[in-house]
Amino acid sequence: MKVLVVEDEIESARLTVEIIEDSGFEATWCELVVDAVAKIKLERFDIVLLDLNLPDFHGFEAIRSIRESGNTPVIVISAYSDMATKLQAFHFGANDYLTKPYNAKELIARMWSLARLKSGLPIEKEPKKAIEYDEKKQQFFFNNGALLLTSLEHDVLFLLYKSKNSVVPRASFEEIVYLPTGGRGLDYHIKNLRKKLGDDGIKQRYIKSVYASGYILSI
Repeated sequence: MKVLVVEDEIESARLTVEIIEDSGFEATWCELVVDAVAKIKLERFDIVLLDLNLPDFHGFEAIRSIRESGNTPVIVISAYSDMATKLQAFHFGANDYLTKPYNAKELIARMWSLARLKSGLPIEKEPKKAIEYDEKKQQFFFNNGALLLTSLEHDVLFLLYKSKNSVVPRASFEEIVYLPTGGRGLDYHIKNLRKKLGDDGIKQRYIKSVYASGYILSI
């Protein structure tokens, strides 16, 4: 899931981006609505998180400007908690409204809900395909077909497989799997593994993100 954060307060933006990335999603931050509109025209985003008080656009005109640039769902995150402001935000095109300070788990849950509505994903779960491991061949199989994995992808998936249906903390990967690409390297390999299992950041049937903890292989 790609999320665009439009927020001019640096500390608030940093916290929001950290929450999003810790949940396994991709976050882009900008301070101005004009920059957000330019990015939306160049890239596809699944969700826009929008503050109401921005330097170049104030209040509800910011929502209107974002919505006119595309059909990306907008969640307003604001310190205004009165009902009149919330109703006006919805009137100008907001899809959801969250009051600061917000709960991180609630933010992620609301993002999931909007992303599913936008993508048209069914609420009921699709039947899962089998993930199996041949110890002798040291080979993973998915739906009876061999999974073509890099050595790092194999090691990451193997660690998840050994603890299947249980959360594997991020620290466990750093202890066992050599990740030369830095702190976000694990997320890169998880993203590639999800693609090979037919999932993505929104539809997580197999490798699921657990906020502020790690990942779980659900099979």
